[in-house]
Amino acid sequence: MNAITGWNVTPKEAQEIGERIVCMQQCFNLRMGLVPDRENVMPQRLTVPHKEGGAAGKVPPWQEILKEYWETKDWVNGIPTRRKLAELGLEDLAKEF
Repeated sequence: MNAITGWNVTPKEAQEIGERIVCMQQCFNLRMGLVPDRENVMPQRLTVPHKEGGAAGKVPPWQEILKEYWETKDWVNGIPTRRKLAELGLEDLAKEF
């Protein structure tokens, strides 16, 4: 990114920029009516058990994976915490949740 933009962004800063973007997207989706527990579902083709191989007959535990993802991001049930929003400099969005 530095070579393209001329910015002097460290990997840590780039990660924070990406996290801020994802958090803002989630806040927008929530504002537009997204219900995280109900509407964050995987496409049907990813919920059908594998037919062969070591994972034959198995389906990844998508709901558990999603909850772990939210915990890692410091979100509660798909909603960014006020602490996370403040950490990312998005305090204004915290007023909505």
